[in-house]
Amino acid sequence: MTTQWQFWIDRGGTFTDLVGRAPSGEIVVRKVLSEPAIDRGDPAVCAIREVMGLSAAAQIPPGLIQEVRLGTTVATNALLEGAGEPVLLITNQGLAELLLIGDQHRPDLFALEIPAPKSLAVAVVESRGGVKGEGGGGGARCSGAEQERTPGAGRRSGVLGCAP
Repeated sequence: MTTQWQFWIDRGGTFTDLVGRAPSGEIVVRKVLSEPAIDRGDPAVCAIREVMGLSAAAQIPPGLIQEVRLGTTVATNALLEGAGEPVLLITNQGLAELLLIGDQHRPDLFALEIPAPKSLAVAVVESRGGVKGEGGGGGARCSGAEQERTPGAGRRSGVLGCAP
């Protein structure tokens, strides 16, 4: 049994779900709106304060929380809905059409003309050397020539920035 809180949070577009384990072992669950209230701040932090019995303005004392794991579908939903900024896909060589191929779902199985699906990415850059992870799951990095040509491909396709 731990002497600290553990939290697992799923931040969605409408609701943020929190599952917590109290130091006593009790499991607590909260569902709050994902839109932050002006006076309360981040919904995940508000839910943590609530289950710990702290006021909305209170600082969370150091040492009370062992872990917080946060997952989100907000970016995935924005990508699928076509909202947000343009996306540049950087992938290993030979996988450029992967998002277009998808699962071959066809609304009309016997249609002779099948409209091509709209791509989720505005452009694709294939890395000849492979896209390598860094630090056991950190951001994707390209090396050598890929680093030099990726920013240019991004600018030509309308991508304004890049997150490592």
